[in-house]
Amino acid sequence: MKYQVFVTDTAFAEADQHVHFLSQVSPDAAIKLAEEFSKIGQDLADLPFSYTVIPFPGKGEYRRLVIQGRYAVVFKIQGNNVFVETIVDCRSKYSWLMLDY
Repeated sequence: MKYQVFVTDTAFAEADQHVHFLSQVSPDAAIKLAEEFSKIGQDLADLPFSYTVIPFPGKGEYRRLVIQGRYAVVFKIQGNNVFVETIVDCRSKYSWLMLDY
């Protein structure tokens, strides 16, 4: 079964910001990150339940897809739809998102 993936405007803008920031340090790394972000839809359309559940008490069940060991793509599954809510750099205050639950 294929799931339909929707990326919020917020998540899209965050991905763009991460790539832009990285391009200031390493254009090659930024291109690689952009390519990985572009594959998110296909990965989530195929196997969204294979990713780690993360705790958001009172908010329902969210999951996390990790990119390059530092970016957490946070999404939820509702019926046949996957909603990408946010993409965060977990090296700072969001490091708890990288824990295995």
